[in-house]
Amino acid sequence: MYTGDMSPRSPYFGVAAPELGWVPAPRYILRRAAILRLLATYPPGLVLEIGSGSGALLCDLAQRGFSGVGVEQSPEALAIATQILIAVPAFRVVDKLPEGERERYDYVFAFEVLEHIEEDQAALETWASYLKPRGILMISVPAHHRRWSATDVWAGHFRRYERTEIDFRVGNAGFDVLATHSYGWPMSNIIEPIGAWVRSRLMHGARGNPTTMQDKQSRTDRSGIERTVEIRLYPLYANWFGRAIFSACSHVQRFLSCADLGTGYLVLAQKR
Repeated sequence: MYTGDMSPRSPYFGVAAPELGWVPAPRYILRRAAILRLLATYPPGLVLEIGSGSGALLCDLAQRGFSGVGVEQSPEALAIATQILIAVPAFRVVDKLPEGERERYDYVFAFEVLEHIEEDQAALETWASYLKPRGILMISVPAHHRRWSATDVWAGHFRRYERTEIDFRVGNAGFDVLATHSYGWPMSNIIEPIGAWVRSRLMHGARGNPTTMQDKQSRTDRSGIERTVEIRLYPLYANWFGRAIFSACSHVQRFLSCADLGTGYLVLAQKR
């Protein structure tokens, strides 16, 4: 059972639970900074997070007065989230929503989820149905077709997005797009190719082995909580020097959020 402190370890990383096999990855840390900055101007409300993974972000939201539910279909991720949220009564995580959830929530969040769904337009329309009128949607997706790599294959992605493409899909689902921010530059731009090389080597070595190659759904289920490399590196980037680097990178990505330099998009929209 996880018995760690639910409060963030630092302003830059949030919850870490190495004893459960989960720590925040660098891209998550940068995305988290962008999400919390955007939410700073919004009042607390009832939240639905689609694909809540480890539940770490829900801890941050609870500290800011939000409450609600996370939905996570991966049994492994659900088990980790249940332990991480054991001392966070404002949120619970379930494997599927009960009936009668239409137009109930003030906020719907889905971070690094849409690219895993083949029928992405239908998914956005379903998410819109959960929101109250004028409710807020915030999603993140990997950016730029040209950046497709072994990491996308490993994670079970169907696609990456261009800015105009994701804005069009969100707008077509009944939303007014309020902002689309690029995030991750420069750190993610450096780390992604290294990660892709590692994933390519792993997948090349796993060819013909169904226990490691797995199908797209199995890879999707693991992608949000697979932290084998990060667990080893976390003590290095969680020290004072690492914190200083992440702080600097968070500030840089904030000032360059309107440029298309990063590796992901964070979209903020309001239901019509």
